[in-house]
Amino acid sequence: MISIAAIALGITGCFRAVILNSTAIENSNEDDIVISTKDGRQVNFDSGQYNVNSDENGRRLVSGRGRVFRQGESQFESFEGSIPIDDIERISTSETITMFYVGIIAAATLAVGYVLLVIALNGRGFGG
Repeated sequence: MISIAAIALGITGCFRAVILNSTAIENSNEDDIVISTKDGRQVNFDSGQYNVNSDENGRRLVSGRGRVFRQGESQFESFEGSIPIDDIERISTSETITMFYVGIIAAATLAVGYVLLVIALNGRGFGG
């Protein structure tokens, strides 16, 4: 029962969206990111699969391999290329909320305590 609660906690919103700017991803490519472009595309990049660089004209670009979400078809398509920083409306990532970890630790502690209590009371006339 406790582990079901922990799984439910993990599934139901223990992450929050964080909006990034291009400077944040220039310094590190350790986060999975979603780039929303001004023309409505959403490109997902996994950690380490993108970088920020400049083209021969000096334009700043986010380049790499990812997936484009096709809204009308509800599916992903492979993406490999570059997106000019000027064409980006938003860059976001998700962050784990600290309370998620607190909840998991509390649930695990309660589960261990319950098991120890059952073992201690076994044979004392409780539970059959």
